[in-house]
Amino acid sequence: MRAGVAQEPVVLQSCRAAQPLVWEGIVQAASLTKPAIAFALLELACTGLIDLQAPISDYLPQGYEHRQNPFAAVAERKTDKMPVQTLSRISVDQLLNHSSGLPNWSDGILALAFEPGTRWQYSGEGYVLL
Repeated sequence: MRAGVAQEPVVLQSCRAAQPLVWEGIVQAASLTKPAIAFALLELACTGLIDLQAPISDYLPQGYEHRQNPFAAVAERKTDKMPVQTLSRISVDQLLNHSSGLPNWSDGILALAFEPGTRWQYSGEGYVLL
């Protein structure tokens, strides 16, 4: 809650009926976060805190817990774990440039769609992992 600011809901129009937007709500930022994530990672690389060619397993040695339905209520969330062996085949720069082999989105178990580094495919999942 912001001090001194009225907490009146903002009504947004959408394809559905108008729904109030509240301070505690979750708003999907979609692809607007990708440039910010990329910039932050490149800054970390410039300072030597992250190696763009390093496998993701260097930074997630226990594997990656993937949320299959990230916007679901807590009790309904489903997760799976991408093993370290798979993460060891994906580098940071492959996640950044969408050549990681990860699909755009997965509502099931997260798995590679192709061998990392062999082709390009837009991947929202890759940026969530970053």
